[in-house]
Amino acid sequence: MKNILIILIASFFCTTTSAQVLSDSSLSKAYSLTGMRDTKMKFEQFQLKADNDVVYNTDSLHGKITFISFWMENCLPCLAEFKSLEKLFQKYKSNSKFQFLSFTRDPIDNIAKIKGQYGFSYPAMSMGLEEIYEHNFKMGFPIIMITDINGNVRYLKSGGFIEEEKVEKTVSSLYYQEIDRLLEMYSQN
Repeated sequence: MKNILIILIASFFCTTTSAQVLSDSSLSKAYSLTGMRDTKMKFEQFQLKADNDVVYNTDSLHGKITFISFWMENCLPCLAEFKSLEKLFQKYKSNSKFQFLSFTRDPIDNIAKIKGQYGFSYPAMSMGLEEIYEHNFKMGFPIIMITDINGNVRYLKSGGFIEEEKVEKTVSSLYYQEIDRLLEMYSQN
């Protein structure tokens, strides 16, 4: 029985689209504990209405440092991130050069329930799974991206922890640092 379970798990990872990216060495750093800085990628075109009734599109990324989270409710590392990401959102939301967007594969009708249950308030938009994979480079969940004022992906990290303490350490030591670095870089222009 144990061998069958191992074979099933291995075959699942070999057939998912996110596993295909593991062989792409250009994105392998994004799977590391520190993530990937200064990618040469651009965030894909989009136009969606968020749960706050604001319509965001690709042009919404221009002129602001944008923190982007890809999540879904049945992803344990995604759930573990909500509390720490809410703190990040609260810390930076009053900065006019910053915005926080999140994308989920969960239906828009479920977002309010999920936000209430897990206690976060940042904007969330629903996308189909194929569309999410177009935007998160087929890397699965959770994905964190930070774009510059031109919509270029300047930071990319895939995966996460299920222990909230480890998540908090990642958010405070990596994500704050990257946001501050980009805010500083573009405040000089």
